[in-house]
Amino acid sequence: MVPATASALRRSRRPRAFAALAAAALAGPAALEARIAQAADKEVPIITPSPPPKPAPGRVRIPISVYDESKIFAVWFHWRPAGTREYRQIEPIRRGALYLAELETQEPFEFWVEAYDVEGNGPGLAGSAAQPLRVELRGPDTQPPAISHRATLSDSGDEFELKIRIEDESAVFAPALTWRAQGDAAWQRLELSGSGHDFEAVLPAARDVEFWLEAYDEKGNGPSTEGSDAHPFVLRAKDLAPPALADLAPEAKPAVEVPPAVPAPAPRPAVPSLRAPWSYVAMGAGAAAAIAAGAFYLRARGAAEQWRTATTDAGWRDGREGTDSALWGVRGSLVGSALLLGGGGLLYFREF
Repeated sequence: MVPATASALRRSRRPRAFAALAAAALAGPAALEARIAQAADKEVPIITPSPPPKPAPGRVRIPISVYDESKIFAVWFHWRPAGTREYRQIEPIRRGALYLAELETQEPFEFWVEAYDVEGNGPGLAGSAAQPLRVELRGPDTQPPAISHRATLSDSGDEFELKIRIEDESAVFAPALTWRAQGDAAWQRLELSGSGHDFEAVLPAARDVEFWLEAYDEKGNGPSTEGSDAHPFVLRAKDLAPPALADLAPEAKPAVEVPPAVPAPAPRPAVPSLRAPWSYVAMGAGAAAAIAAGAFYLRARGAAEQWRTATTDAGWRDGREGTDSALWGVRGSLVGSALLLGGGGLLYFREF
């Protein structure tokens, strides 16, 4: 029995709430904490109805989303034909996470929805009795179907394949294709295969074919035609066959601007060998000069010492001046020889 007021709803749910707390306590601390947190829910359910835009007269289905931290206890859907005073109440059917309200009507209607959770919070509202939500219905279907088609040639080349699209607010009824081989007098009628709005047909491609299409809807609107017996469509195999490779014109290639020729860089001069003969000559000459200058230096120094012991101090001074001059000459020869030897070695090991 549906409680009449929110307070009556709370009273009817109180024993169950205590029983749920006791069961959670027996289940363990975690379950008890979760149940206490749920019991602290003071918010009403949030309701979001999604009526279809301008549904057709007859049976109308309205999906309703109801959210709450606690479990949902009850949802009620109230509706009335537009312009009337009394609401009719129905209980939507649970469909997974949604509720589904179904009603029969031939005219626009108004509705509102209320819901409570198991803690007695509510009512959560979408609309209200004073300010209901309004749904307009689609007017009666008086238009015939709209037909379009596309024709192709089968891979084998012996059949025409037609894809037909027939659109209408109502269901399509008696779609058909009327055809004949070009030049024949009699027409043949072929029922289209398919469902919904998509249909198809197959015709022989041994000869050129003429055809036209017609269809009704379930409201009796029609016939809607595409083509006619006086002005049929014509299918020719040669028009639908893919072109042969030999018939394909070569693609025009854009002119490519050729950049001016760039002269190749001049070859680098040959690098002399690291061990060219003249480097050996320079090194040998430097080494010989150094050895000779060193020997001469030692000999001159020995002669100077002998001169010192054999002469007086005055004679030593005079002889020393000459000897020193000779020694400085020898030192210069040593420096030149070292430079010559070093230059030869550098030429030997350096690449240029």
